[in-house]
Order: sequence, then structure tokens, then C-alpha cells
Amino acid sequence: MNMLHKTLEEGCRNAECECEWTSGKCVKAKMWEKDVLSRHTVFRKDLSDWQELNPMATAGLRKMLYVRSRRNAGVTENIEMKQTITGAAKDRIRDELEGRTGETDSEMEAED
Repeated sequence: MNMLHKTLEEGCRNAECECEWTSGKCVKAKMWEKDVLSRHTVFRKDLSDWQELNPMATAGLRKMLYVRSRRNAGVTENIEMKQTITGAAKDRIRDELEGRTGETDSEMEAED
């Protein structure tokens, strides 16, 4: 498991993470897929190679980490799903999406 943690830590260091709290206030970091795709591709390859070394052991470790993450995040197993995009909310969303292309890098978000 130390190798997994080392790999994850190395990935974060290589990602040149910007601290969102350096000014004392939360400044939302901008993230663009094009900026991280090459690093993510390498990480996925490393993860796949690690997994292939011992599929049963790594599956157990991944499940343990998944369950621990869900528990620590407060996620419960009994999640009741309700449709939330209905009526006026659906109309507002449709209006917001009107004229958008989905090319997020070319469509700047409105400042709050």
C-alpha cells in the first residue's frame, strides 16, 4: 500500500496543485481537462500496471479504500433518488443551455 500512496502523492506533486487558501480566502481553482489529461493518462497506466501485478489483492485494497472513503464522506448505503430537474428548474436549465456548445474551454463561466 505504500507504493500506492507514493504514486498518489507523486501525482499530486506533479500536478502542480495550486493552494486555494494562500490568500486566506477560498479562491476556486480553475481546472481544464487539457491541462491534466497527459498526467491523468500516465496515472491510469500506472494504476492499471499495479492492478495487474496481483488482481485479487489490489481489488481488495481498492474496495477497502472505496468503502473507507464513502464512510468518511458520510455516504450511506440507503440513498433514495428523487428526480430534481422538473418544472421551472428544467425550464431555467434549458434557458441556460440555449446557445451553448459544450466546449467548456471556450465558454467562460459567469463570475458570482
